[in-house]
Amino acid sequence: MSKSIHQEPNSGNQPALLDSGGIERAPDKVLAGLAAQGIALANETEIAAGDFFIGPMVTALPLTAVLMSVRFPVWDGRVGVAFHEMSARRSDFAFASAAAQVALGPDGACARLAIGVGAATEFPLRLATAERALTGTRPTQAAIRAAVAEALADMTPMADLHASADYRRRVVQSLAARAITDAIADADGGARHVH
Repeated sequence: MSKSIHQEPNSGNQPALLDSGGIERAPDKVLAGLAAQGIALANETEIAAGDFFIGPMVTALPLTAVLMSVRFPVWDGRVGVAFHEMSARRSDFAFASAAAQVALGPDGACARLAIGVGAATEFPLRLATAERALTGTRPTQAAIRAAVAEALADMTPMADLHASADYRRRVVQSLAARAITDAIADADGGARHVH
């Protein structure tokens, strides 16, 4: 089953919880992994958001640490978000998921882009290569697919009794491309995929 979820900006309806196993549960969790700048601990230290996830259901938090806050920059302008996941049943853990956040410039080009995938690998991945390739452009479907494929070329997908590594690779590429496309449409006020 493929699902698309859209959360209104600043809705505050869902907590910004970060966990590597359930990031596919809600778009704010995947985007949190993409857009968070830092994760503050009670002892006044900080973990860079990119270093937070270290394995399946494992974070870099020390055993006795208390998470105090997560910092998220606010994007200005025409901003759109999208989230897609593939699972066997509604509300089940996903085999693959992807989220994107896009800010469009006055000319409609991607001024800023954050894209990440989850559930297909041991921990969420940010697709920085695709972000760099598409930023500053008005990307076509072919350009989006190519940028995502390049960014995921070295990905090592998980394989388990639910989905093979090859299946997860194919699905996460499709979901990531769809998330970027839908985030651009969302920022532009256009139509989105509905599943």
